[in-house]
Amino acid sequence: MNKIELQDINKANKYQGYLWWSDQQYPKVYDGEILDIELDGIVNPFIIEGQLYDVTSNKSYSIKYVEGKHIVIEYKLNELNNVEKTEQPYLSNRMNERTLSFYQYWEAESDNLCEGMEVLKPAKCVFVGFKNKEE
Repeated sequence: MNKIELQDINKANKYQGYLWWSDQQYPKVYDGEILDIELDGIVNPFIIEGQLYDVTSNKSYSIKYVEGKHIVIEYKLNELNNVEKTEQPYLSNRMNERTLSFYQYWEAESDNLCEGMEVLKPAKCVFVGFKNKEE
């Protein structure tokens, strides 16, 4: 997990996901398309929220607009291969009934309520594209 700048996202790659612009009622959906926008972080309208998955590089980007600036988190999924995870699908009625797929990653922590034994606790939730209807 790395914090990056909005303009550091490679626009030339193909993405699955969405960007929700401040002047739109619904998010702009990307399903295997390149990003056809300017990502400089200072334009208006701005991105309120976004989740993008780059199939080519196996990276996921989470974008939030907080207190006048974009917070962009980059997840390199190849670095998370050995981390316990579960898949979490979410049906979106604002994206043509697409199912968004997330990996919920878990980390072991000792828990005083369990006699100090390790328990799995949620660590991060990472967008990994759209789930096919056949799945």
